[in-house]
Amino acid sequence: MTSSSNCSSLNSAFSISSSVLNTRLADMRDTQLVELLPNEGYALTKMGRELHTQLTPLGVWSEKWAKALK
Repeated sequence: MTSSSNCSSLNSAFSISSSVLNTRLADMRDTQLVELLPNEGYALTKMGRELHTQLTPLGVWSEKWAKALK
């Protein structure tokens, strides 16, 4: 999530039920990783953007080794 997104676009992007999505979004709002912007939708907070930056290399590494182990 690099820009703001509404709930229905997130639901389509991740193919999960609305109830699961709403629970996850509430958890991420509680931990201040995302915020709900009026008339815009959900967006990463500064902390959320920093976490994304830190986790991206781990995702790249895991994909590399998952392919190597097949």
